[in-house]
Amino acid sequence: MEVIIKKDYDDVCAEAAGIIQEAWTQENALVIGFATGNTPLGLYKKLIEGYNQGGIDFASVRAF
Repeated sequence: MEVIIKKDYDDVCAEAAGIIQEAWTQENALVIGFATGNTPLGLYKKLIEGYNQGGIDFASVRAF
């Protein structure tokens, strides 16, 4: 397990989105468990930005 320490919430969200986008470039058929609540909303915003910029496509991603 790798522990990554970031300065603040926005940096954590950007790092997490980057990790997910990198995994997607290696394997388009990802399986992602999306959590509920307010905590992951920044991550989801970053993933949406990545989608809008063409960095990730969720067509082959399975989510639960």
